[in-house]
Amino acid sequence: MRRTVSRAVAIGALVMLAYGGAELVHFRAFCGKHLAWLRRQHDPAAVVVDDGFAVARAGDAIFTCETDHCFGIGGCHVDLGCYCAAASLSADAVAQLLDARSCVVDHLAPAPTDATGACRYAHCDDHIGP
Repeated sequence: MRRTVSRAVAIGALVMLAYGGAELVHFRAFCGKHLAWLRRQHDPAAVVVDDGFAVARAGDAIFTCETDHCFGIGGCHVDLGCYCAAASLSADAVAQLLDARSCVVDHLAPAPTDATGACRYAHCDDHIGP
């Protein structure tokens, strides 16, 4: 009985270690928002978001924001994302709500047909506020 329990615990520990390792690899090499930040560092006109499920609602503006993304002992890196929020909010207010390094307005009145800016076709990563 003790041997069976010990083996189950060891297998569970190995599975958790493998999962944590996979998450660390994803964080370091495949984080989409960090890759967007890197693209913008090399090319300020690069696209951050041009597809996805979240789209701007009526009365929303789209902001691009730099945030810190940390993974325990794996360290931290900078992410760049598109966020939909009420057009009445300032970039500083959105940055404060997100606890972001900085935010700038990308589109004051986004449209699904708009192929300009960093956040295209009214797509965003997330909605901020009600």
